[in-house]
Amino acid sequence: MSAFWTIGLVFMLLASAGVGAGVGAGEALYRWTDDQGQVHFSDRVPEMEGRPVQTLPMPETGTFAAPGDDRYSVMNQSRRMRAERQARETARRRAYLAELEERRRLAEIAAAEARAKQYEAEAERAREPVYVLPWGWRSGHHHHRRPPPPVPQARPQPPPSQMSLRRPGRSLKPVAPAEERR
Repeated sequence: MSAFWTIGLVFMLLASAGVGAGVGAGEALYRWTDDQGQVHFSDRVPEMEGRPVQTLPMPETGTFAAPGDDRYSVMNQSRRMRAERQARETARRRAYLAELEERRRLAEIAAAEARAKQYEAEAERAREPVYVLPWGWRSGHHHHRRPPPPVPQARPQPPPSQMSLRRPGRSLKPVAPAEERR
């Protein structure tokens, strides 16, 4: 990590932890490297002598934005995601209710059309003429006889050319020509 990013990270950590809350504008931040090559930051002068110490100006505490103003803070993201989820659920619920209302409306229209067809059929039946039967007519008693059923006709006979004359008992059976018998 570059020194610039390390310094920025330390400033942010110190500011968020409240370390610099009591520090005035005139105080400094100290940076040094130990024997292992590890870079350290502190608001106090290091006790190690012989090492170069870099003095950095302490940032003002008022320069940092309040955590509530940061769009990408965890709390703000959580609130924003909750609001978006609630908006989606509300939109989904409204769409579902609109669909239910549309289905109900279509069902009412279909029922009204069915009733109209039924009323129309009843009105058509009411327009048919009414026949009044004469006095004394009783159901099941017919004044006229029914005509007798028609006499069944005889089966059609095959033409005489196909009838066998040799067998009188089977003369109705067709005989195959002589060429087919062989």
